[in-house]
Amino acid sequence: MLLGLFLRYGNNRHIQPTANYAEFRKQFLTHLANVERGDPEATAEAILKLVDAEHPPLRLGLGTSILPRARAAYAERLETWEAWEDVSNAAMGEPKKSMAEWIEQRINETPDQA
Repeated sequence: MLLGLFLRYGNNRHIQPTANYAEFRKQFLTHLANVERGDPEATAEAILKLVDAEHPPLRLGLGTSILPRARAAYAERLETWEAWEDVSNAAMGEPKKSMAEWIEQRINETPDQA
């Protein structure tokens, strides 16, 4: 949202802040002031390594904060899923037939049975 406003209005124009967002604006700008900035040349070098890789990953997070944040997010997800494992497993119900039986039935069907 903020990036969209920046791109829409550019950095030569100023939008008057509204009182509704004053606290959020303060927190956001305080956060930005404390964020460590990386070296753009190091980013370029990392991207070139990615481009030159024989088997590059489909996705790659860049920077020192992405992997710890991803670990925390996935740990939280796994904790939730594990807590609800019984409910999740119950959603399967009792198997009606094996996959092999189902495939065999599909193989032997005639077009008018499908």
